Amino acid sequence: MAEKLTSVVEVERELCRLRAQEEDGPVLRTSVMTHTAWVPPEWLAAAESTLAGLAERHPSRTIVLVPEPDAVEDGIEAEVGLERFSVGERSICSEVLWLRLRGARAHAPASILVPLLVADLPVFLRWRGLPFGWPELDQLVDVVDRVIVDSGEWPDPAGAYRSLETYFERSAWSDIAWARTLGWRRALAARYRAGLTRVPVELPRERSEGRHVYHLFVIRTPARDALRAFLAGRGIETGIHYPVPAHRQPAIQHLSAPSLPVTERLVGEILSLPISAGHAEAEVDEVVAAVQEYFRHAG
Repeated sequence: MAEKLTSVVEVERELCRLRAQEEDGPVLRTSVMTHTAWVPPEWLAAAESTLAGLAERHPSRTIVLVPEPDAVEDGIEAEVGLERFSVGERSICSEVLWLRLRGARAHAPASILVPLLVADLPVFLRWRGLPFGWPELDQLVDVVDRVIVDSGEWPDPAGAYRSLETYFERSAWSDIAWARTLGWRRALAARYRAGLTRVPVELPRERSEGRHVYHLFVIRTPARDALRAFLAGRGIETGIHYPVPAHRQPAIQHLSAPSLPVTERLVGEILSLPISAGHAEAEVDEVVAAVQEYFRHAG
């Protein structure tokens, strides 16, 4: 790392200096995104371990924000460096910025982050620890394209997701600990079931030998295409998993697959309603109301 820098302007100048230094050599500077991380001091060791080797897998400009709101003096302390790795005969380098936000500067991360983003590339934010309780998240969620969390860092994932509902419309969210979102997905599925019980659709079945994980919430109705078009008109995106059955896949047509009329009928009836850890209960209620409306008018 270079010497410590104390302003965004100094950080930008150092980035320019490093860029000019590498331009004439065999090193290729590349980024596929801006990867930023909000890392309170107690998460520093975990963040450093995660970042090791990340640039090789996902070349990016990495910006690590370390909030220190209790610091005596306001300001930032930044270090800028390059990480290099080999790809064939070429070397690839990515930029890494560590910014300690001290005192009042810890409460204004967006104003520091925005000038340092790589233009026209997606911005991912890795949020360490519990995301709620930090007003700074309100700033950052409107700057980034996707927030990445790990509900394994939370004592109550389902309760945490309920607290985060208002953020889901403002940016995309991903959870590294996908299995820990199971409770939330089952809660959303139960909400679908309660709202669609009296609607003429077939709902996913629960079996005694194992419980559904609700990676998808697939309903069946002969009116699938008309219902899907109606929902699309309400701004509700649905899916078909999958539109081509296995025995009709082009890769096996030389095997003269038999006709499977039941399978082919079901493929024309299945419809996946929105469900994920990033969906809120209110969004499920909106889908339920739209499905009810369709069948009410359909007769």
